[in-house]
Amino acid sequence: MSLALTTPAYVVDAERIRRNAEILAGIKARTGCKLLLALKAFSMPAAAPLLQGVLDGTWTKADYYGHLKDGFNFMAPYGKRAEQATRDEIEATKKAIMDRPFRISKGPLKDNKGVEKVAAGAEVSADDRQAINWLVEGVS
Repeated sequence: MSLALTTPAYVVDAERIRRNAEILAGIKARTGCKLLLALKAFSMPAAAPLLQGVLDGTWTKADYYGHLKDGFNFMAPYGKRAEQATRDEIEATKKAIMDRPFRISKGPLKDNKGVEKVAAGAEVSADDRQAINWLVEGVS
């Protein structure tokens, strides 16, 4: 049998996906874990029904990177030798960061060669921050 395919084409072994789903089902049964399908990473809707029976849900990217204020990011405990004056200064700085909007990617920003990359008043989006491939002026 001859099959004409438009290229580029993605060919998937459906039986292998079914076997992998059985392996995942076994892991779930042994551990009680939940399985989520990362939609940004898995972009083959035709194969989704083969996994549907073993999945607990799906996940899509969200622009959330956490902060000190909500406890997502936190500082390690102070060591025994940290002086109280040092602790106080650190806590004051931490409070200042939490109490004001912290816009690390707000322009004007220049690269390390002096070329303006972000105009005055503009801000780099969360997605664009992930793709920055230049050094900020003053950073080496």
